[in-house]
Amino acid sequence: MNAGSSMKPRKAQVKDKGLWAKSWDFGDLVIDICRLSFLGLVDLGNGKRICSARILWPIKVLNLCEYCFVHLALLVDGDETITNWQFHALQKVLLAGHTIDLILIANGTGYAGKKRLDHAAYYLFAIINRFKMKPIARTGISSLGTDSAKKIRFDRKYKGAWEFIPDEVLTNLKDIDVVIKFGMGLLADTEKITTEFGILSYHHGDPSKYRGRPAGFWECLNSERIMGVIVQQISNTLDGGAIKAIGYSRVEKTSYRKTLSNVYETSIPLLLKAIENCDSNIVISSELSRETYRLPRNRVVTKLVFKQSKSLLQKLIYGAFVQKKWSVAQVDRILNLEDDTILDSKEMSRLPVPKGYIFSADAVGILNNRIYCELLDRKSGFGEIGIWDGANWEILETGIQGHKSYPQIVSNDGKNYLFPEVSSTNSPVLIEIDSSGFPTTNRVYLGNQQDSRHVDGTLFKINNYWYLFSGNREKSHQQLDLYYSDNLFGEFYLHPKSPISLDPRNSRMAGPIFEYSGRIYRFSQDCSEKYGSRININRINQISISEYQENLVGSLQIEDAIGPHSLLVEGGKIWIDLYKESFDIKAGLRRLKSKI
Repeated sequence: MNAGSSMKPRKAQVKDKGLWAKSWDFGDLVIDICRLSFLGLVDLGNGKRICSARILWPIKVLNLCEYCFVHLALLVDGDETITNWQFHALQKVLLAGHTIDLILIANGTGYAGKKRLDHAAYYLFAIINRFKMKPIARTGISSLGTDSAKKIRFDRKYKGAWEFIPDEVLTNLKDIDVVIKFGMGLLADTEKITTEFGILSYHHGDPSKYRGRPAGFWECLNSERIMGVIVQQISNTLDGGAIKAIGYSRVEKTSYRKTLSNVYETSIPLLLKAIENCDSNIVISSELSRETYRLPRNRVVTKLVFKQSKSLLQKLIYGAFVQKKWSVAQVDRILNLEDDTILDSKEMSRLPVPKGYIFSADAVGILNNRIYCELLDRKSGFGEIGIWDGANWEILETGIQGHKSYPQIVSNDGKNYLFPEVSSTNSPVLIEIDSSGFPTTNRVYLGNQQDSRHVDGTLFKINNYWYLFSGNREKSHQQLDLYYSDNLFGEFYLHPKSPISLDPRNSRMAGPIFEYSGRIYRFSQDCSEKYGSRININRINQISISEYQENLVGSLQIEDAIGPHSLLVEGGKIWIDLYKESFDIKAGLRRLKSKI
């Protein structure tokens, strides 16, 4: 939160799971104390939140800081349930220290409208795709642990498709900062809701292109690569409120169900970000589409079914018989990182692939002018770590079973460590390497991450703190998390601004953080359509244990090949990887074997 916020402080607050605090003089100390208090007093195992007063006692005793603490009202339907993704979104808000003080329960059913026969195919399509879908399964609001919240039941009012909250109910909002809308339909007279931040509501779709409904359907039909999701301060204009948080998820060519799962997953962190942006008076600009989509007719649904069936068949054939032949290459030209660059493979010098291996990729480590890469074993289908010394390959014995890739080299206190991606079998681990660049038996697992699986984890040190950029195995294609520690061998904690990216075009890491001329760059894979299709380049403008901010400044792709999906800039040399597709009768068997 900004120190200059107009919001009135009411209670102490710890931001984002007790890991954030801002002090005029002793910020780092307060952070550590808050963290220890949080870890000792909050039990995440049962999904319930312990009283915030217990979390915050160290801050109250020290009296070093002032905090703002948002009071929420939750609007739900008469059965007092919400979906699983809504539950997890609220859980993050509560764990950040905010409270639900009032629950508004709307009796009656929302406006359904007359069901038309020419929409019958969509109703069946929706039922099939949503059947036993975990993100939208219902759970009682009592599971949030908000028993102390005041509850008010009321009968909703109607005017056509629009619904109203009675005036006498609205008088109970005088001590509420913001209303979270997880119930009722199209809400009218929103100007009567006089809370400081109005009422926050989700819309699953980018309002600049997709207003209306149903979520994700038209994006699938129109072959979009991504779809948006926003949290807005709703107004009397459909999907036209001030946007307080926005994220993006991948549209799956083969599955409407998976497309919905992706967007609901992206929705979870957005509510907390929206609340924080309300307090900071941040509004995300977006144009408003003139077109409002409605339920599709039968022939349109049939068209999408055939389209996705065709894509699924193509995917199965591709997986069975097409092999990606990756290769590592050195680029023979200077790159402008803050520009959109298209390379020609003639500008590169490719490394040979050693016998017994299918390809080389992930050139993300360098030590003593030798490049560390992934080599895919032809027999096992697993990646191994290899070193290219300029003339020959040597395969490293890491002592770790399963697939290994993305071998970053990390230096600390005069020692060097190999930091490979081993998420299929292991939590993130540092392997000490000797003066020759080969692994020793000394291994150190990252503190506080022993039960986690990190995809393409990337370590970076600045201003005496270590940062870990990484993705979760289930959602690394569209969400990037950030962790921090004051010691490489200390405890790594989730950063208060995490996730720092909710966009399949810009989340998964694509190489080490690069510093040049006082600027810091983060390379990311564009996973919005085809894996490894290109790299986006982000300039990190601010990074500390309480803040993070970056913006997209450039991109890199290859004209006559696919890639790159890793980028290493070191010692005046640039290394990338790229691939071409080729027929391989054993490709499917090899992929299947690597997953067993």
